Amino acid sequence: MDLVAKVPPIAIHADRVSCKSKGACMDLYGERAGLGAPNTYYQLNSTTPENPVKCKYCGLRFYGVH
Repeated sequence: MDLVAKVPPIAIHADRVSCKSKGACMDLYGERAGLGAPNTYYQLNSTTPENPVKCKYCGLRFYGVH
């Protein structure tokens, strides 16, 4: 998880994100990145680059761009 913390928050052009969203876990790192974790959705309505949402399985952080 230490290496994941070095990855900057990822901008998503949508109101929510999941592992299968464009720009998210499986899109960036392939199907193997999602093994063992369910497809979980996160709301991005009130997120910013300074206050992103964090995936509880892979540790990647996301924020919404509207």
